[in-house]
Amino acid sequence: MRKTAFAMAVAAALGMAAPGQGQEAQDLGWLSGQWRAVEDGPAAWTQESWTTPEAGMMMGVNRTVRGSRTVAYEFIRITYDAAGAVYYASPEGQPPVQFRRVDGGGGWIAFANPAHDYPQRIVYRRTGDTLTATISMADGSRAQSWDFRRHPR
Repeated sequence: MRKTAFAMAVAAALGMAAPGQGQEAQDLGWLSGQWRAVEDGPAAWTQESWTTPEAGMMMGVNRTVRGSRTVAYEFIRITYDAAGAVYYASPEGQPPVQFRRVDGGGGWIAFANPAHDYPQRIVYRRTGDTLTATISMADGSRAQSWDFRRHPR
């Protein structure tokens, strides 16, 4: 018992998968890959890329392009601790904001941080080759969604 608690504390401190969290990490494999949402024609798009869930972490990046210019970007990652998956968002190089997993199942996951200004909730849902990302307030208001399609690069 004491050994397991120590292993979980070390894993949490290192931002790695704690014992029992490995399966949750593997369950998020459906999120990995290159995804692109086309907005207002081919000259305006948002791309999100996710690594495979390995070594206790998934890393991602998101960028929005208008014409030939990147107008927004974000570094994102998902780690695992004794309480489960934790999503960190760092928009435009700002310090990361933490969102904890609050729900999910086969092909979808929801993260929340009710103390954050906006968004307070982040949901990813995969259906076939479509990945829908939705951000909103905790109660679902002010929702914005992107429908991403698998992208080859």
